Amino acid sequence: MIVTLEDWFLMGPKLLNELKNNVSRRMQKEGLPIEFLRDMPFSVCSTHEFEQAVQVIDHAGVLTVMQGKIDDSRQQWTLAAFLRDGFQTFAKDTHFLFQEEFDAIGVTAIGEWNAKGA
Repeated sequence: MIVTLEDWFLMGPKLLNELKNNVSRRMQKEGLPIEFLRDMPFSVCSTHEFEQAVQVIDHAGVLTVMQGKIDDSRQQWTLAAFLRDGFQTFAKDTHFLFQEEFDAIGVTAIGEWNAKGA
């Protein structure tokens, strides 16, 4: 899992293939076995999606969640969309994990922004 600070919206084959090609070229340049990409496929998500994912993984298991996400038919989906589709029961029960920390520094959490329609 590659976690980014912002959503990359890597939907569609063009962007995803370009990223995979860049990663492959960099791995070759660094002398890393290209088989790593086959044996340990990656998925990209934002920190916000990762918070939700770890909560779903806690219930469904990392292998179950990640095998579904790296499947050819769902690689192009955002992680959030994949979780809502494949793990509805668990995904709807997720919550913002760092509310106390955000409150302590006086920052509004992403979930609150969405709930208030901002």
